[in-house]
Amino acid sequence: MSEAIDTSVSKSRSKAAAQPAAFEMPKFELPNFEIPKMEIPAAFREIAEKSVSQAKETYEKMKSAAEEATDVLEDTYAAATKGASDYGLKVIEVARANTNAAFDFAGQLMKQTAGLNITHVPYRSTPAAVTGLRAGEVEFVFELVQTVQGQIQMGELKAIAVTSPKRNPMLADVPTFAEAGMPGYDVTSWYGLAFAAGTAPPIVHKTNKAMQELLGRESVAKQILNLGALVRSSTPDELKTHIAGEIAKWKVVREKAGIEQP
Repeated sequence: MSEAIDTSVSKSRSKAAAQPAAFEMPKFELPNFEIPKMEIPAAFREIAEKSVSQAKETYEKMKSAAEEATDVLEDTYAAATKGASDYGLKVIEVARANTNAAFDFAGQLMKQTAGLNITHVPYRSTPAAVTGLRAGEVEFVFELVQTVQGQIQMGELKAIAVTSPKRNPMLADVPTFAEAGMPGYDVTSWYGLAFAAGTAPPIVHKTNKAMQELLGRESVAKQILNLGALVRSSTPDELKTHIAGEIAKWKVVREKAGIEQP
């Protein structure tokens, strides 16, 4: 079979990330619950004193609840940032389009490989994720080259590294993750042609030969490169081996990340 390998890229925004707000205990001041000094009937004074007592009790409950909520927030924040402070790092927020699991797994692999404390922030679409990046809501985002190439060229986004094992010709100056100091990191979206099980071998081999010849044409390769993808052909057995390797690789990432299999 044959493959056209599509390369993803991560990008950073230019301005500094917003720092998390510190948790501060709300300031509570005891209201004046004193009963005015005036002559009132004993029955009314008893009602007034009872009301004051209830107000004080309510106030104490509210104050206690606020203190407890503050403790919970502080504990939650400490748990979220645990591990990051040990290495002098902060929590990194990475955006991903909610419809593309590949980007989620790219972040998970980066997290596991580099030992970073990364929080995934899902967005509804690629434009929404890029908008969040430019607004400073997240630190970086994983995206396909062809979807953000224009913004990179205009200087609106900065490409950090490509996730493929080789540099992308459309971003020749951008290093791979391996070159940037993360050996073995490889995340590529790829496409393969497949027939139904049981298709006669002569048909499979004839089709494979035609596809290899097609992808070998300079005009075809150029069009694919213009889309931000790379061209790569293979034999049916090579594609079968590649698929098996991808399944095994991402199964380990999924299990480490605790992602449930659909």
